[in-house]
Amino acid sequence: MKHLHTNYSFFDLKIRTYKVMLPILIVASAFATYLEITIGSNSLFNRVALPSLLVWFIVIYLMVFKQNSNLFRYIEYVTIILISALFLGKFWVALHLEFGVSREYEFGEFFNWIPLFFIFIFFTFNGKKALLVSLGFLTLTTIIALDYFLLVDFDRYSISPIIQFHLSNMVYVIALYSLQKLKEVLLHADALRKTSITDFLTDLPNRRYMHSLLSQEFEKENNLSVILFDVDNFKSINDQYGHDIGDLVLIKLSVTIKSYLGEKGVLGRWGGEEFLIVLKNTPVIKATEIAEEVRVLLENTKIDEVGRVTSSFGVAGKTENDVPHMLLNRADKALYEAKENGKNQVCIKTV
Repeated sequence: MKHLHTNYSFFDLKIRTYKVMLPILIVASAFATYLEITIGSNSLFNRVALPSLLVWFIVIYLMVFKQNSNLFRYIEYVTIILISALFLGKFWVALHLEFGVSREYEFGEFFNWIPLFFIFIFFTFNGKKALLVSLGFLTLTTIIALDYFLLVDFDRYSISPIIQFHLSNMVYVIALYSLQKLKEVLLHADALRKTSITDFLTDLPNRRYMHSLLSQEFEKENNLSVILFDVDNFKSINDQYGHDIGDLVLIKLSVTIKSYLGEKGVLGRWGGEEFLIVLKNTPVIKATEIAEEVRVLLENTKIDEVGRVTSSFGVAGKTENDVPHMLLNRADKALYEAKENGKNQVCIKTV
């Protein structure tokens, strides 16, 4: 049931992304810094900002391997503050010192990275907080633009790039916010789906899922067997030790059997103390051997709270002109026979 579980958290996903993305940013910053040094730029801002970015990206890259989510959260905050300050500073320099020189009205390559900055904001914050941080940044760029319009004798040709800059960035922010909300909706839907097919107590596939799995497997031309089993004297365990201990027994047995089965079959909780194992591409004789191995495994598994617990097993295999409920009925009859014959044993029904 690999698809029922996520193998890594959102933090792990971010770390993996940063491990790929940061080397590219380091190379880009190093290249820009090299050009500034070799060309001999007169821009004091570039000579300070670009090396600062390079050093900070290297620091972040080294911290990525610490795998400390709390520490990295603060690093993300500092990064947003640092990059915001650099972008705002460069925006002021571009408007007040560079716009109109040789009648050129461009912000330069530095601002090609603005969309990535907004992506980083939405990577760091969720929902409305990310939206507010992004809009806060754009508000500051708007204030700088208004200062330029009010205090500088600007050329009318400078209006268009400034407006385009703000409108395009607004589109980036709205798109990212919408995508993040869509992600939340999809995650919620996925969580509901998982809840609908997962047993709350044992985290195993529930009866609904096992029914669906059997129906899917019946459509294939292959061997198919099932093992239906339940815990012997489970009512006595609940009566003597309480339902909490009874639940612990079910959880312990679920973990033990699932670990043993691996890729051999799918274990699900059928109901109460009853479980079902679906064995794909497995003839009934092999299924009987597996059932016996599971029986011995459980018999030899000591549970601290109650000692050793046994189970009874019914095995059945798919036959010609069979349907799921007929297969399950045979397994149920085999289980009943195992109970009647003294419990803690495996019985098989072929017809």
